[in-house]
Amino acid sequence: MLVEIKPQVIIFDGPDKAGKSTLKAMLDKHTRFFHWTIDRGPLSHLVYNIAYDRTHQNFHVDNITNIMGQAILVYVIADEDVLAQRIANSPNEPKIDLKRDLSLFSVVMNATLHLWKGGLQLDTTDKTEEESLSELIRKLNQLEEVMSK
Repeated sequence: MLVEIKPQVIIFDGPDKAGKSTLKAMLDKHTRFFHWTIDRGPLSHLVYNIAYDRTHQNFHVDNITNIMGQAILVYVIADEDVLAQRIANSPNEPKIDLKRDLSLFSVVMNATLHLWKGGLQLDTTDKTEEESLSELIRKLNQLEEVMSK
């Protein structure tokens, strides 16, 4: 399935194992790399820098305001229990404090999502990869319609 969507800068952000990498790869494939897509954007860097005291890794955080006017943010989420199961099923995942991380993501997302050129949320909890991609494409098309008015 080849999809027609106006080219955009799209940043996939959200907690570990929410589906960012999968959605990025699927969108790239189904739009023939029509977009410039980024996996793990400034919100993730901000959250994980705070959570794990990574102050030396703030290169994205310093440029959030510049990026906001140029990119669509796709905030990918999933239920905490689903994320915990996905993490448990991935043998190379480091041990994290998921409850704390999700709390930080919620605060950061609620404080910043409305500031983006286009910001949308996608919940992958009960969806297949294909269903998540279809919903993403639908939401991107809706966002394009709204922004073109």
